[in-house]
Amino acid sequence: MRTFAIELRKEKRTGIFPLMFAVGILGAAYALVNFIVRKDTLLNLPLAPMDVLLTQLYGMIMVLNMFGIIVAACMIYNMEFKGSAVKKMYMLPMSVSSMYLCKFIILTILFFIAVCFQNFALAQIGITDLPQGAFELDTLIKFAGYSFITAMPVLSFMLFVSSRFENMWVPLGVGVAGFLSGMALATSDVALFSSVEKREKQMKMDSAVDEIRRRFGFYSIQRGIMYRDRILSAVNAKEEHTVHPHGYYSG
Repeated sequence: MRTFAIELRKEKRTGIFPLMFAVGILGAAYALVNFIVRKDTLLNLPLAPMDVLLTQLYGMIMVLNMFGIIVAACMIYNMEFKGSAVKKMYMLPMSVSSMYLCKFIILTILFFIAVCFQNFALAQIGITDLPQGAFELDTLIKFAGYSFITAMPVLSFMLFVSSRFENMWVPLGVGVAGFLSGMALATSDVALFSSVEKREKQMKMDSAVDEIRRRFGFYSIQRGIMYRDRILSAVNAKEEHTVHPHGYYSG
């Protein structure tokens, strides 16, 4: 408890308190302003109202939270390296691991407060602006809890990296690079899965067209644009196995 009190007094001079409060307030303000400005557009999206709340608004908030965690973790250890304070810690009756744990707890509490600010704003939007009966408080709480818990490994890792480098810009660069890489991988995975789904859908549609043509003849089903050209629509490339030159169609 004494170690925690000492760390708490030290962290008041690092700037992480105003930083994390700013993360919470900016996230809440972003959600409110974004919804007010784009309310009609957001509610007209082909999504359930709760999905709009959790995807169109929460996405940027999570990005802001990650950057806040990365910067705060770098700042919290930067002071320890000034004046070789970390080296002096080894001469005190205080273990480095307990110092790390206290810093982790302090950042976790501050991050929790920031998340509460943000979700109060989202709850306000859900209660007052979403269609009657569309807002689900339990869904918002579960989503907020999930985003909070999944941020803990990032917070722990960034604290560890910050404790190993005296230059604050090194862990900051590591954190930003890791975050951007994660974003890129997540985007590529979404694109990959969506392309696979689209390809499977196209294959099923092609199979259905082939089955209809097998049962009722090749000309029983065609693309609508084919009927704009009587010569082109009469060509059965699959059964004739003939490649016609361009002049064949132009006469």
